[in-house]
Amino acid sequence: HILLLVNHHIISDAWSMAVFFQEISVCYEAFVKQAPPVLPELPIQYADYSLWQNEWMKSRELQEQLSYWKKQLQGAPPVLQLPLDYPRPAVQAFSGAVESIQFSSELTESLKNISCREHTTLFMTLLATYLVFLFRYTNQEDISVGIPIAGRTKTETEKLIGPIINTLVLRISHFGNKTFKELLNKVRQMTLEAYENQDLPFEKLVDELQPERNLSYTPFFQTMFNFRNVPDKPKQMNGITLEPFEIERTTSKFDLTLDVTEMEEGLFVLFEYNTDIFEPETIKRMLCNFGNLLNGVSLNLDERVTTLPLLTDKERHKILFDFNN
Repeated sequence: HILLLVNHHIISDAWSMAVFFQEISVCYEAFVKQAPPVLPELPIQYADYSLWQNEWMKSRELQEQLSYWKKQLQGAPPVLQLPLDYPRPAVQAFSGAVESIQFSSELTESLKNISCREHTTLFMTLLATYLVFLFRYTNQEDISVGIPIAGRTKTETEKLIGPIINTLVLRISHFGNKTFKELLNKVRQMTLEAYENQDLPFEKLVDELQPERNLSYTPFFQTMFNFRNVPDKPKQMNGITLEPFEIERTTSKFDLTLDVTEMEEGLFVLFEYNTDIFEPETIKRMLCNFGNLLNGVSLNLDERVTTLPLLTDKERHKILFDFNN
């Protein structure tokens, strides 16, 4: 059997879907046993969360967070200058595809150990590596990346189904001559500050800052980094084995989105990309380059971001010998 669920983002987010499947599991097992399902009573409903947010939007804290984000994004470059395969269309069509790669559990453990040693999270270490990747691909010293954040800072919202997710813009500048360890510390500080100011809805930020709008790219950032750490969905339901059914993805919300999931086998890394501006071969090469950076980081945190290994052996040979000849 294939169970297909289609639900609009206006009523749900990734965290909600995990809660939904947990509740489906409880209900299914109860019905099989011909018993009424027993679900824990929710301390609040989504309407309560909505009311709280509406009240918060009138508070002094909103103004404080708005001031933080205005300062953070002042003078940010409007576009990330990634090397494109095709000219950017005048109007985005959001056509897309994905390419993925599985990294080893050994590499994952090494990165987790580094994160622990440097008092960061795995998310921060991966984000710092992605920023190095973007810097090396663009040679741009000022980079903004979007990240989704669950927004469930109150324990009452943990079992709630509804769209609580928000988007934050993380901006790093002056990569210059930094070592990866120095950049990682900067990313850690920036991320913690962003978490403290995460309640301001991204849509409100756009309305307030009024960036110059262009139909060919999204405001503030054109690339997103997503590290999936939502609650696990059940894998068994009363003797039934559940597994995801892969379907072809044909849309892309941004130029490039790096999606990382921590699995038992290691890190599963996926690039969702805009097919109007990128060829599949380019994205496959990007995945290999990102993997080389991760390996370089795992071996030496004191390496400068400009000299961390990026190219594959084949690419290096092509530049040094094939092109050079």
